[in-house]
Amino acid sequence: MYNYHEKIVLGLIIVILFTAGLLSTVKNTPTQGILLHNRDFFLIDLNKATKEELRLIPYVSEAMAQEIIRYRTDKGGLRNTDELSEIKGIGPARLKKMRKYLKKIN
Repeated sequence: MYNYHEKIVLGLIIVILFTAGLLSTVKNTPTQGILLHNRDFFLIDLNKATKEELRLIPYVSEAMAQEIIRYRTDKGGLRNTDELSEIKGIGPARLKKMRKYLKKIN
């Protein structure tokens, strides 16, 4: 078996090789560009989303999703995401957290 110092050296070698493998993988894949380019695919359109789609947004409960649908139906659609703050339970802090999951409304 290996003694304590040999185990430390072997552990460090494994960590170094693992890190080198990760770095070479990341270096060859433009991950950041892919995520930024395809980001619209994951954004929710508030004026078209179903209740189930709205529930995919973190911080949105089933009741809140239903309220968003009721609000947009009554108003004939949302003109901007700031209008969400008029819905009970959506304050400035929650709206700020939700924005990154929402498609911009033109």
